[in-house]
Formats: sequence, structure tokens, C-alpha cells
Amino acid sequence: MGGSHTAPGRYRVKNGAPWLKPVLVQCAWVASRKKNSYFEAQYLRLKARRGPKKAVVAVAASILTTVYHMLADGTCYQDLGADHFARRNPARTAAKLASRIRNLGFTGNGRARLVLVKAAWHYRHPPRIGREK
Repeated sequence: MGGSHTAPGRYRVKNGAPWLKPVLVQCAWVASRKKNSYFEAQYLRLKARRGPKKAVVAVAASILTTVYHMLADGTCYQDLGADHFARRNPARTAAKLASRIRNLGFTGNGRARLVLVKAAWHYRHPPRIGREK
């Protein structure tokens, strides 16, 4: 792509409201500080790998996508929750936690791994209380 200043798989928008991106980024900074929210979880997850500024731009893009779907579908905003990424794939979360425990220097038998896998399964499938089988 001769003369293109964008990385492969990315694009630069040339038309559109010039004020929209700064406003969305300001909203993203605020949303990333809202405790126990999806946008906070997304920001913290991306900040660890890409840095705070790129993470906040990603949150701004998510806010834009969310607002678009709210306007297009006529729905209200429903926060996915801070534990959305943990709920999405509990086996991956258990594997990450086990890896972190090993990296901290703790060693153990296979029982610790089994406990983590069972905990992830129970998190995904909570017991039904007050319902007859």
C-alpha cells in the first residue's frame, strides 16, 4: 500500500465529525474509572498489554459501538459486569491463575489444578437453590 500510513488491518477515517474522537476518549477515561463495570475491566485488561492511552482508545471504540447498537435497536444500556471476561472462559481464567501461582514460586501436586478447574466449573454453573429438580 504505497503512501499509506496505517498498519495492515487498520484504517484511518478521513470524514466524520472531528470533535467525536476527543469526546469519546474523555468518556472512556471516565468509564474506565467506574468501579465494577465492563469498561473498567476492558481498560485494565488492555492497559496491562498495550498501555493506558491505547487501552482508553479501545474503550472509546467500544462505547461508540455500544451507542450505535443502542440507537439502531432502540435498547437500553445493560452493563456486562466487571467479571465478563472471567465468565466468558472460566477454563482460561483458571489456567492463567494456575500459571501465576507457579510463577510466584509455589509448587504443588495435581490436586491444586483440579481444585482450580472445579472452581471454574462451579463459577460457570452455580447451584440452583430453591428449585425442585
